Amino acid sequence: MIRSVKRPTVEPRKHRVIGRLDRLDGHEGLSGTLWDRDGRVWTCTFPPALEADLRTLWRQWVEVVGVGVLATPDARGKLEVETIRPVEGPLEERGRRFWTAPTLDRLAVEQGVGPIETVEELLSVWGEERLEADPFEELVTERARRRLEANAARG
Repeated sequence: MIRSVKRPTVEPRKHRVIGRLDRLDGHEGLSGTLWDRDGRVWTCTFPPALEADLRTLWRQWVEVVGVGVLATPDARGKLEVETIRPVEGPLEERGRRFWTAPTLDRLAVEQGVGPIETVEELLSVWGEERLEADPFEELVTERARRRLEANAARG
């Protein structure tokens, strides 16, 4: 005999969630994936009025407020977003470092290097035969070599 198990229905309620807006999708309305600070995943749907804000908030820490069902360890939360705003998050500084390039001066300080001042110094790093070669062709060849090595390593 097969018994049916009735799952308790969860009534949607108002939630305020802080997390990182990770994925945006516009194929079936405006939706996105939000990872909150506790590691829960939320599928958020946004009204068209928030479309302009989403462009600047993608991959940022945000606070969203809306009506939905709470995320659980084994199920995504669902949220109809009413408002969204940026917030500073615990990984904000580390994340900013990844997404922005330092200036050349800053990079030189970090690496403890300075400009090459003589031709002899340049040739000690970059051989004379390399100066005569086509740099683009050299780049393409080097990338092809790396792809072959990677494919061989995979097996």
